[in-house]
Amino acid sequence: MSKNASSRSGRPPGIEIKSVGIRWFHPAGFLVDRPRGSGDFAYMQWLTPCRMRVNGVEATEKPGGCIVFRPDDPQWFGSDAYNPFGNTWFHFHGADAARLLDDCGIPLNQAIRLRDDSFVEPLLNLFTREIMSRPRHWRLMAASAAMRFFVEAARSMAGISVRIKSPRSAELKEVFDGLREKLRDRCVEPWTLREMAAQAYLSTSRFSSLYREFYGVNPIDDLIRMRLAKAEYYLCMTNLPVGNIAELCGFSSAYYFNRQFKGKIGETPGHYRLLHGGSPEAEEPWSGDAAP
Repeated sequence: MSKNASSRSGRPPGIEIKSVGIRWFHPAGFLVDRPRGSGDFAYMQWLTPCRMRVNGVEATEKPGGCIVFRPDDPQWFGSDAYNPFGNTWFHFHGADAARLLDDCGIPLNQAIRLRDDSFVEPLLNLFTREIMSRPRHWRLMAASAAMRFFVEAARSMAGISVRIKSPRSAELKEVFDGLREKLRDRCVEPWTLREMAAQAYLSTSRFSSLYREFYGVNPIDDLIRMRLAKAEYYLCMTNLPVGNIAELCGFSSAYYFNRQFKGKIGETPGHYRLLHGGSPEAEEPWSGDAAP
């Protein structure tokens, strides 16, 4: 019987995770160009505007979309010459990979958007832990997490299709999409829930309910996520002190920034910078770094 993470019959898992990247940020002008594909299936979610060429058609996609490439699908995506590029991704292969995607109804080589992507990073963190530490049956655990990943994606996609059947829902979704894009572009501004709701001509309670229905997160938490994504870029790509980054990203204080960053990202800003190759010399000591 095989001693690695396989079934009792010795058959290896039908899906194997090859590599994982969570919230990688790249400089302006970054481009991936693989005319013959990567040789495996690849999931990619972009965190910033994404220039993409699919089936010979080039377009710029708004942040938050994703795509699954087949092994031989050409891959061409990145940023323009003036803006950085951020993405989350994983590569996988195996005898059951194509069947899983087909069973879940996941479109291939096509940009899609998920109603709720909150499952993405926790499951990719699980992939990473299993691949790096390789405990007993790590391959089976990673394969199981991959199956759950695409089931969750299928459910999120189904949520979108149900939601937009009503003409009124489709109209509201368009309004909310425009507002969400405005929030993303101006996330450093001191938005309040009342100001957001006023943009959609709704009460705060109705606005919050619809926002959660459309995106799977409440509007204030979503705004904080947008600010943190901006902060991650500054931590990785600049030597700015943490206090300056907090201010640039719309946080009222370095203490509050640290608390939000550690709570949602899982690391303090200083530790995150070290893990992702940033320079620690520019860090300024501040009491909030020890906040829970």
